[in-house]
Amino acid sequence: MGEYYINIFGDTLLGWDYQDAFSLELDDTLTTGSWYTLRFYIKHEYPWVTYPFHLQGRLSVGMSHYADSFGVIIDTTAYTDSVWTQQTIHFQASDNFAHITCRPVREQFGMNYAFVDNFSLRLDSTGIYIPPPASWNCLATACIDPADGNGTYTTLAACQTACITSAINEQQGEKQLLKIVDILGKESKPTATGLLFYIYSDGTVEKRIVVE
Repeated sequence: MGEYYINIFGDTLLGWDYQDAFSLELDDTLTTGSWYTLRFYIKHEYPWVTYPFHLQGRLSVGMSHYADSFGVIIDTTAYTDSVWTQQTIHFQASDNFAHITCRPVREQFGMNYAFVDNFSLRLDSTGIYIPPPASWNCLATACIDPADGNGTYTTLAACQTACITSAINEQQGEKQLLKIVDILGKESKPTATGLLFYIYSDGTVEKRIVVE
């Protein structure tokens, strides 16, 4: 009805590090290989004069085993409008996930807003899940498969060559932690749960699975 809805935003203003997110716990877990239709409504409220950084945002939707971890991305919406618009996403479950997750895309300089409401999930058909082809991204000096088939390099050798080339001028020294990323290659925090990759300055990558 529009009287109550969720307002989330990802703030990219200098010195701020805020990003809203929420998860929806499913009554039954998704069935690996089955196809589903997810529908919800989304809109954006035009910025007030006093808040010029309230920007139109986009929403990323994922599926996860944990309530506080984004998990695997399903889809990302187009930019929101000021009128409620229904979004329809068809997807195949790659595992028996128990949560649908949502977070704004932090890409514009300012508060990237998205208002959402009325989520519904429908089972369409069962099927067999075929994993996407392997691909790799060069993160720092490490090659990581994002597990979605959209990596920059189609072979591990090509990725390793690019990583080595980019690291030629890197100074040798004590092993330092460069960053922590999730399975999608997005930077994460040590307190996050799920599958995390710890990338070090010497090119080594440590994989950790963090659970509550």
